[in-house]
Amino acid sequence: MRFRGRVWKFGDHVNTDLIIPARYINSTDPAFLAAHCMEDADPGFAGKVRPGDIIVAGENFGCGSSREHAPIALRAAGIALMLGTRVKKIEENAVIVEVKGEEKRLEPVSQVIVAIGVTPRTALKDMLAKKSIRHFVVGDASAPRRIIEATTEGAKAAWEV
Repeated sequence: MRFRGRVWKFGDHVNTDLIIPARYINSTDPAFLAAHCMEDADPGFAGKVRPGDIIVAGENFGCGSSREHAPIALRAAGIALMLGTRVKKIEENAVIVEVKGEEKRLEPVSQVIVAIGVTPRTALKDMLAKKSIRHFVVGDASAPRRIIEATTEGAKAAWEV
């Protein structure tokens, strides 16, 4: 099975408040929710995501309240969502992932943005550096830092994308 789209990697325990912050659930309008999708996890995400893009997420993606706004926001943003997915290998123009024990190839992949939380993931960063896939590592995925520095890195990455 092959998937096509840009890959957005998020770590474990991304709850519904990160997918669509509670301050926006006064609306069920899909376009409004899409405009704020993943805003607290990756500021500017809604402006960068394209239809068919793929979220590769760790364990417990969508945990928390059973808020129906979260899947509406993701679907309206055009996301092809892959739950419980682990990045296994990064090749020149593809990412190999594991979903429920089965490997899948995502291609073509032209760029990867790594923003996986408070623990630096140097192995993934090093793997990306060895490949010709354009990549950005922002915030604490690179090294612990202040929020303003992480936000600035995210904005610079968004500008480059």
